[in-house]
Amino acid sequence: MANYDIVEKAIESLGILFRKLLSKIMLLKEYGATNTQIAEIGDLMKSGIGLNLLDIANLSNEAFLTTLLERKLKAADLSNIIILLVELAKLKNSLPPEYNSNQLLSKALFLGDYLTNQKIAYFENIAALDEARRLVEVI
Repeated sequence: MANYDIVEKAIESLGILFRKLLSKIMLLKEYGATNTQIAEIGDLMKSGIGLNLLDIANLSNEAFLTTLLERKLKAADLSNIIILLVELAKLKNSLPPEYNSNQLLSKALFLGDYLTNQKIAYFENIAALDEARRLVEVI
């Protein structure tokens, strides 16, 4: 029973973290982002999934997915990561050069392909993936 409680709390805290991250990103989209704010988002991601934005940018798509799966993230978590990556990519004018929007979109699409191949679909990530495809064509 104790192990179940620990896992349940970890899942709950990850959901709270994703909501907090998305809220911060939405504010940055509205007002623009500074390097400090981008670093703060990266630190929050590091605390939740073990990877900051620079780690994510530097990993290949395959290594990124493998790392997330090794951390035993659920499909819903992967779906949330897709949404976060797409929303971050929209900050392209505020992102430092090392966080290339195309890299973020590529990883979001790769995660989406993985979930699709697993026959897992969430309405939120379907919309985010459609937007990522559109943005890749624009960028």
